[in-house]
This record gives sequence, C-alpha cells and structure tokens, in this order.
Amino acid sequence: TLPNSVTAIGNHTFAYCPALTELTLPNSVTAIGNYTFANCPALTELTLPDRVESIGDGAFQSCTGLTEMTLPDSVKRIGNRVFYYCTGLTKAILPEHVDSIGIEVFYGCENLESATLPEGMTALGTRFFANCEKLTDVTIPASVTEIGQQAFSYCKSLKAITLPDGVKSIGDSAFYYSGIQA
Repeated sequence: TLPNSVTAIGNHTFAYCPALTELTLPNSVTAIGNYTFANCPALTELTLPDRVESIGDGAFQSCTGLTEMTLPDSVKRIGNRVFYYCTGLTKAILPEHVDSIGIEVFYGCENLESATLPEGMTALGTRFFANCEKLTDVTIPASVTEIGQQAFSYCKSLKAITLPDGVKSIGDSAFYYSGIQA
C-alpha cells in the first residue's frame, strides 16, 4: 500500500517485480513514470486514481497478466509503448480528453479484440496497433487526420475499417498483412 502523500511514481519503480499481482494507487498520484510497471507478468489488477494526468513511456510494457484497462478521464498524456506486448490485454479504453498519445501504444497486444479511442485525437501513431492479431473492433474518431506507418500491420482479424472523412495522410504499410477485406 502506498501512502496518500505520493504524487508521482518514478521511472522503473516496480519494473521486473514478477510477484506483484495487484496494486491500487492512492488518489494523490498524478504522474506515472516511464516503465514504472514494465515486465510485471503477474500483475492482473491495477487501479489508477482519477487524478492521474500523465502515463510515461512503456509504463505497463509486457504486463502480460492485464486483461482489461480503462484509463481515467484525467489522463492528458499517454507515452510511447504504454501497453507494448501486454499479450493478455483483450480490451482497452482510452480517456476522452487526451492531448498527447505516443507511438506503438498497443504494439504486440496479440489478444486485444477491441479498443475505444478518444474523440479529439488527431493521429494514430506509428505501429499503434501493430501485431494485434485478434483486433476486430476499433472505431477511428472523426478527429483523426493521420494514420501512421504500420498502424494496423499484422492485425490479421481486422476485416473492415471505416476511415473518417478528415483523414489526409496514411503512412507506409499502414494495413500491411492485415485482414482488411473492404
């Protein structure tokens, strides 16, 4: 249990803690550093407080025990590779008012079936959903104007996708080796 005096959790704080199974962060926490929980395979339950504004690069990277994750509405910044290789993740919901979302956020989440993206995001970064082999359901918000390189590469279960009218740029290999049929 962390005390309510903690406002930020630094880089690599709980990284490589193979026995960590669950953690509830106190309401005082507003920032989660880079790779804070990386490679905690037994972590199955993580409760983030409604005050978290920033989630650093690779914060949950390779947390293979996480199956669902809803980020609180307070989150304004999501770093690169936040859920990189979270192979147990099946569902993710990103908050509505995010100002910045990095690249490769869901890269290698091979069991991710659905993701809810925030209205207002303008770009799906490089390899955003790459290697999400079971992804079947994703709605791209109307605000998106750019689809990054390999954003949906190797999403073999993704059969169809509707791109918003405002999309101006689609990166190289954006749908490479995906299941897109129409």
